[in-house]
Amino acid sequence: MLAVMAGVSAQLRITTQTYEALLKDRAIIAAEVMHEYDTKFVYPRINPIRTDACVQTHQGEIVNIWED
Repeated sequence: MLAVMAGVSAQLRITTQTYEALLKDRAIIAAEVMHEYDTKFVYPRINPIRTDACVQTHQGEIVNIWED
């Protein structure tokens, strides 16, 4: 009976250690995926580079409807 209890205890300990390692690896992978996502998609869209297109008009081309 003691041998069976020791065997089950060892199996349970090995299983819990393996599961904890799996959870740790899963957290590391999820953090790396989120970092890659933020780097490629989120941060470039926060402050996009925009061009400033200015148009110069002549004073005679402006129509002011409010003047009589």
